[in-house]
Amino acid sequence: MAFKGVRYAGLEWKNITASKIMWMVITAIAIMPLLYGALYLAAFQDPYARLNTVPVAVVNEDKGAVIAAESRNLGDDVVDELKGTDDGLQWNFVSADEAQKGLEDGRYFMTC
Repeated sequence: MAFKGVRYAGLEWKNITASKIMWMVITAIAIMPLLYGALYLAAFQDPYARLNTVPVAVVNEDKGAVIAAESRNLGDDVVDELKGTDDGLQWNFVSADEAQKGLEDGRYFMTC
């Protein structure tokens, strides 16, 4: 008794591919994983290139302090440094109330 599975598989393939509709189904099943993979790779190609489109509210409530007999306001130093950078997030320098409203209505993704 010989194994006839290959012969039966060939006959089944012949029956399946006889119809044009089945060819379209086979093609769709083959294309869907390729399309999914291409979209996945395109979504994560370079996530850091578009960081400047992420709106972030920056609130400076630093009152300053006297450090080693010198008046310093480190909050202003940080804000000035952020204003001088072109790469990174989209910095928006606003008040605390404006930042809270922006978070609630979706204008800002984060508050610092």
